[in-house]
Amino acid sequence: MLEILDRKYIGQWPQLWLIAVAVVAGLWLRGFDSTAGQASACIINCLLLIALQMRAGDDPAFWRRAAPVLALAVAAIAWACIASNAQDGALPDYFGGKLLSLVAGLAALLAGASIGPRQDQRLVLLDRMTMLVCLSLFVGLLVRAAQFSGVEGGWPMDRQGRFVGLVGNSNITAAIAGAFTIYTVVRLLLHVETHGAKKHAAGAWKDEVLVRTAIRLTMFALCFGVSLLTASRTINLLLLIALLAIGFWWFRAIMRDRMHTWLLPAIVGLAGLFILLLLTGVLVQRYLSLGRGGADRMEMWMHYWSVAWASPVFGYGLGSFPFINTETLATPRMAGALWAVNSPHSIVLQLLIGGGLPYLLLLAAAALAMIVQIVGRLRGRWRVDDLAIVMMIVMMFAGGLVDILLDVPASVTVFLFLAGLLWGRALRLVAPDVEPVRGEKLDHEVAVGV
Repeated sequence: MLEILDRKYIGQWPQLWLIAVAVVAGLWLRGFDSTAGQASACIINCLLLIALQMRAGDDPAFWRRAAPVLALAVAAIAWACIASNAQDGALPDYFGGKLLSLVAGLAALLAGASIGPRQDQRLVLLDRMTMLVCLSLFVGLLVRAAQFSGVEGGWPMDRQGRFVGLVGNSNITAAIAGAFTIYTVVRLLLHVETHGAKKHAAGAWKDEVLVRTAIRLTMFALCFGVSLLTASRTINLLLLIALLAIGFWWFRAIMRDRMHTWLLPAIVGLAGLFILLLLTGVLVQRYLSLGRGGADRMEMWMHYWSVAWASPVFGYGLGSFPFINTETLATPRMAGALWAVNSPHSIVLQLLIGGGLPYLLLLAAAALAMIVQIVGRLRGRWRVDDLAIVMMIVMMFAGGLVDILLDVPASVTVFLFLAGLLWGRALRLVAPDVEPVRGEKLDHEVAVGV
């Protein structure tokens, strides 16, 4: 077993471990959610980008195709700097950290795009990221269960019965765990489909296949269980929809191809149902209190919307939210509810307050241009793992619409790195009928994966 693990997860492309560590490092360190953390995220992501670009070599065509998106992103950052200096000629105190976060996010996007075209390495990298994420979740659960006084007191793993993880926030932990639940399920089913056919032909699975299957099952159970323990209503609802969609797709594949691989998916489904029944106590209570909680969140958003619309062109500057928040708490009730809030809990409001409507529109245009390139260039060439990444990105973005997920460097890095993987693959493709780029496997080889 140790030989199998060493050969598959350590010996092949050891540099991918360093990339995986760089991408998920913030999930171990409170999300890099501080000025020092934002600087650390910027340094790590920029070094990662430089290393990957040096490894990838010069490719003028790649940069030419990426230019529209990069131009809009750089213009957005430039506008945010101008808007930040428009408020009485003084920059907000936290401007530097937020600017470094923007640079870190752009570096993460380009880093993902640098390795995205190399499909064989991309899959191994995602596997290793999943293992590191699972390890961080497991360590957080250990600290929570053991209640270490020296660690738990200053670094709590639980708030009001909700698991917050090493990142320090239950909704961010839920989004990361939920996204990698999707990935582990898809990779597990692809693994079973491939090796199930081999078993049917050869009569038995090799020990190596059994070990990998057990590892993937364990990672699925851990990620799914942690997502439920966070009691995040939005993420768990989206996760349920995603799992149902994957299950429906798999059932159709079984009925169409009459594959002899129905047993393990059934086991996964039963195990998931058992975990669901065990861990949903707090989550059910939160759904029952959705009316009151939803009204409070809506009131908070309406307040921050009015604040943002009071300065629609320039906003209030990057890093200005803590000060603007305290200055605009007009009533004792509002002050009691929002004085400790450090984010508007919505990516849209966050961008509006930080740099105004032009800032929001420029970033939205950059995202739209990227989506158009991805959809247009990957038309007819989508792979199952591509669709898994899309579901991961959609889940994290939806979490960012209603919470602080896209206001924390660690989760932003993971989100933009995943987006970069798809974008980079799309940018390297010239036409649907050309051969894969150098270093990329053929479709039928990639589909079976690791």
